[in-house]
Amino acid sequence: MEGLECLLQVYAIGEVRYTERAVSTKNPLIRTFMERCALERSDFIMDIWQMVIRKNQPTDIGGLLAWHKNLYGKDYLITKPLYHLNIASLDQTAFEICQYMMLSNLSEELIALFIEQAVKLEVNLFTLKHFKILSRD
Repeated sequence: MEGLECLLQVYAIGEVRYTERAVSTKNPLIRTFMERCALERSDFIMDIWQMVIRKNQPTDIGGLLAWHKNLYGKDYLITKPLYHLNIASLDQTAFEICQYMMLSNLSEELIALFIEQAVKLEVNLFTLKHFKILSRD
């Protein structure tokens, strides 16, 4: 499950970066896209919590908060060490990990989730390239 832990970390950082970009942009189309991507990452993280992590940990709020702190780090909302990370690079890394996870010996439910995420990540990468091209014109 090392690949899953890496994927969750990349998604957690991606969620923060997409949120930061959504807040900082003035373009409503880009803001909407960034917000949707941040929510997708949050939803995926919670899906993994429901399918895998929660089964192995207590289901009380303390277990969720401990897992959340481990995933995001302490005080991640008030520190800004992630500004230098490129969103497209994060998504490319997440895409590669999803492809690796799809080939793992996992349940069909998890494989389907990784396939769904890989498709979303490909769409996001294409959209980010398109936004970059439009911003040059």
